[in-house]
Amino acid sequence: MVSQEHSKSHFPALGPRDMLLVCLAFLFLSVLGTQASQACPHLCFCYESSNFVDCHGRHLPRIPHGIPHNTWMLDLRHNNLSGLEGGCFDALWSMKILLLGHNSIIRIWTKAFKSLNFLEKMDLSHNLLAHLPHDFSDDLTSLKDLKVAHNHLGALGFESLQYLENLEKLDLSHNRVTSIEKGTFRGLSRLRHLYLQFNRLAVVHNGFFFMLQNLEVLLLSNNNISSIEVEAFTSLHNMNLLGLTGNQLIHLKFKTFLNIQTISTHIQLANNQWACDCDLQRVFVFPTRSSKKIHIFPFVK
Repeated sequence: MVSQEHSKSHFPALGPRDMLLVCLAFLFLSVLGTQASQACPHLCFCYESSNFVDCHGRHLPRIPHGIPHNTWMLDLRHNNLSGLEGGCFDALWSMKILLLGHNSIIRIWTKAFKSLNFLEKMDLSHNLLAHLPHDFSDDLTSLKDLKVAHNHLGALGFESLQYLENLEKLDLSHNRVTSIEKGTFRGLSRLRHLYLQFNRLAVVHNGFFFMLQNLEVLLLSNNNISSIEVEAFTSLHNMNLLGLTGNQLIHLKFKTFLNIQTISTHIQLANNQWACDCDLQRVFVFPTRSSKKIHIFPFVK
């Protein structure tokens, strides 16, 4: 038979005061846990089931503090953001979608996108950006869809875009781009859609689209393009649609289209200032005599 002494607990009995302290500790931890699970930036809505933080249209002047670390999608559209400071999205490792459109963002500081290594979609459209910082793409290596349309970009350079190796769609339309550094897009080997319509490009140089073998859609309509160098499209092996409507084209070299490597391409040439010469006539006769299927849309002055 077990003695009464050994049957007793080795832990001392708790008095009323000790029990009260234990209860208070449990209550504190319970409240703390509830607050942590419900943490949400002021003026924003957080949907825990989808890890979606909605700060849309709240007149916010800066990126709010207290964004949950497990946020998957953050909507900051239609606010009063004027800049993105370094580390403003720090520790948001789970973020996949970041929406920043329709603000007044004029500057992006160095390391603004630190921690966003798994981001797949970002919308910066309808802002006031005049340039992209040299380290813009350093932490955006997983990005697949980038919109920077309706800004004030004047030039594009290699450094800003060089690490966007998984990008599939890039929208730079409705900017003020007058020049593109040769090789700017050479790191974007998976790019399929490139939108450059409604900019101020005057010449399409050889090397603009170097290394874009997977590009399927290239829209250059409504620029000021008056000249296209003959090897400008040589590296585009999968181009299905080339948009050149609404430019200042007068002549086209026959070799420009002869150098297109794609088996089937639709080319839009309407609303240019055509002067009919021998080379231009060959361009429009070429599709009927070639094994390549190049469909040239009717052109109108």
